[in-house]
Amino acid sequence: MVFIPWSASKTRLFRRQASIYNSGKKQEDLSQDRLTRTCTLQMGFHSMVQFVCERGVAKMHVGSRNRYDPSQPNCMRRKSYPKISILLAMRFAALCILGAVFGPGFAIAADGTSIHRGALVQIALPLTGTSAQATIDRIQRTVDGLLDPATRIDGTRPILLLELVPMESSKYGESCSFHAAHELAEYLTSPELAGTKCVAYLPQTIKGHGVLIAMACAEIYMAPDAEIGEAGIDEEGRATLRPIVRTGYEQIARAMRTIEEPIALGMVDPAIEVWKVQTEDGQTHFASKEKLETLRENHSFLGDPERLIAGGSLGIFEANKARSLGFVKALVSDRESLAAALNLPPTAVVENQALFGEVRPILMVLDGPITPRTVSQFSTMIGEQKARGTRWICVRINSQGGEIKDCLALADLFAKQDPAEVQTVAFVTVEAAGGAALVALACDQLVMRPESRIGGDGGAPLEPGQLAALRESIRSANGLAQGAKRDWSIPLAMLDPHLEIFRYKHKETGRERILSEAEKDELPDAAAWMKQDAALTVDGKPWELTAESAKKLGIAWQIADNVEILANFYHLEETPRVVKPNWALDLVQALASPGFAMMLLAIGFIGLYVELHAPGIGIGGFIASVAFLLFFWSNFLQGTADWLEVLLFVGGACFILLEIFVIPGFGIFGLGGGLMVIISLILASQTAGFLPHNTKDLIELRQSLTNLTVAGVLVIVAAMLLRHFLPQAPMFNRLLLNPPPPGEQEDIGCRETLADLSHLLGQIGTASTNLRPSGKGEFAGELIDVIADSDPIDRGHPIKVIHVQGTRILVRPADKASIPQ
Repeated sequence: MVFIPWSASKTRLFRRQASIYNSGKKQEDLSQDRLTRTCTLQMGFHSMVQFVCERGVAKMHVGSRNRYDPSQPNCMRRKSYPKISILLAMRFAALCILGAVFGPGFAIAADGTSIHRGALVQIALPLTGTSAQATIDRIQRTVDGLLDPATRIDGTRPILLLELVPMESSKYGESCSFHAAHELAEYLTSPELAGTKCVAYLPQTIKGHGVLIAMACAEIYMAPDAEIGEAGIDEEGRATLRPIVRTGYEQIARAMRTIEEPIALGMVDPAIEVWKVQTEDGQTHFASKEKLETLRENHSFLGDPERLIAGGSLGIFEANKARSLGFVKALVSDRESLAAALNLPPTAVVENQALFGEVRPILMVLDGPITPRTVSQFSTMIGEQKARGTRWICVRINSQGGEIKDCLALADLFAKQDPAEVQTVAFVTVEAAGGAALVALACDQLVMRPESRIGGDGGAPLEPGQLAALRESIRSANGLAQGAKRDWSIPLAMLDPHLEIFRYKHKETGRERILSEAEKDELPDAAAWMKQDAALTVDGKPWELTAESAKKLGIAWQIADNVEILANFYHLEETPRVVKPNWALDLVQALASPGFAMMLLAIGFIGLYVELHAPGIGIGGFIASVAFLLFFWSNFLQGTADWLEVLLFVGGACFILLEIFVIPGFGIFGLGGGLMVIISLILASQTAGFLPHNTKDLIELRQSLTNLTVAGVLVIVAAMLLRHFLPQAPMFNRLLLNPPPPGEQEDIGCRETLADLSHLLGQIGTASTNLRPSGKGEFAGELIDVIADSDPIDRGHPIKVIHVQGTRILVRPADKASIPQ
């Protein structure tokens, strides 16, 4: 965009020349005007271009359009009035050409005033010794750019914006080091910054020594719901205020006078009581309790003094009160409102990422429906890129959303990114409908292509239960609106077809917001917000906006045709690199598909069958372990499985094995373990719980049961084939334990029938192996197969034969004293 400087003189010129055509009156005052027009260029052109019409008398009458006075050589000689417009048009075109050549340095405000030049630096609180120096370095690089002769606007002071933002670890920015804050405050008041106008912006409540940084600025702008004060909260635990702290606050207060010295000391010292009083000369004074008596002796008060800060407490002021006391310039709701209040272009309130060093900007693509796989992929990619030093992430969106839970999860992922670490930007190229609108609004800024749209129907309408959960997720204290720092009515209206939203304007500050009546009523100053127009939404349809409408309403920050223009908005020196899911994420996507999940289950159960019919631990157990591991791993990364499903599966398998090898029969452990395994596999295959709550959950449950049933049928078929063909297959016939041939079975039966082991009854021996419950026991040097009749018996423990039936020998632990020597 090209900005053209304008001035009141140009406006007057056009008005005067227009009156020549329309008023019918003689125009003789043009001779007294020296029309000087100054075009100031920020980008390399800082000379003044003057168009001067020398003094002269131009007598032009409506009835004689070609009349002019040739005796005045320096007058505006016009043979016809159309030529006046032609000349002006030519001059205006020349200005446009200059603006196009020299770039966006030309600026014109809507009211005809010149737009100033500025830059923003975000300061994360609390400040420490190391972070203070890094912040000073960033500010100095910003100031060097603002004061560069090649980019500076002649006759104006560039504006340095300092945005004070508490980090998540500190709710209000407390625990700030005084020495770090004082070092930065002294730098802000030093001659090095004399060429700039320093402005503090407080979008949130600030407490602690971060207040000292705001005091060091020439002006303070605050959000309407923010507070400032309790600077001495970082000094709690000390008996008295340290002299160095008092001196530091006095020094900054006297140097800047942004906040009066008594108020500043009242914020940091609980022993000070501060009063406001107006004297007979009309002046307002702020004084401590002691100095108030001195004022009373020398002046007459108009009305009773007002106590601003009570003794024993630290002073803290809400935004409206601070503004009425004069140390807050204006109340602004966001950066865009701040830019408008300071007459700055929108690009001035976007922090230059190059100040942090290497930015490593990336571009991620959100194309198509949003699924649990999408959430998992974006979470993995963002974590990897942040670990590599990425500080700027753009997500290019062309999506109609998806399941509302998945859309909320992806939106929360972007909303919870710390702006001090990484800046997130949503770039809507075609549409961000349905739940995709939540993702777009969750980023720090929203940029749209001219023909794109945001909001509207995303396909499947939300059911009443889903709408209720959505409202709670967006409106709650830790919800999406709070994380994205937006009014909750805007994202909710783009999915709730019955929510009415309006434009409201504050009758005192003039601030405008888009709110529903419910959200307006929740505001502490609800009575001050006046409804402007009819509802912006249509009942029965989710709210939908074009790029132009979104920018006009302040929802979209900029409109850009492509990524290159978008990168220029953020002062990026390189085009963002496109980041896509790696091979591991693609593998997860393939493994989590219904077909692959069914095959993994079938392979796992077939491997278990082979393992149970094979001697020792072999290839069957290995294949089963890998198959189940891949199944749970893919669903774990997909977002459908968690540790609960894994524990259920492992616990169920252990119970089944316990039933088979330890506890005789088939009872509660076998049935319970099998049920746990089935439930774990079903839960791991779907996003909802075991019981469906809506149509989508019912479809997922049906798909999970289908996969499990098909896998069971495949296992049965495979088991029959393996049992029939594998024993005769060369090289594979050793994988299964097969029964002996019929003839050999008869011989074994005869030997077992003829065997007489009754002589072992009552004998005492030693367990040669662990009896769990079966094993071997040694009796008089002979190894015999025995079965423990009670609890498992450890190897080497004395045992006694209590029952003999054929070859079945039952033993119990025997007392060691009864062993014959």
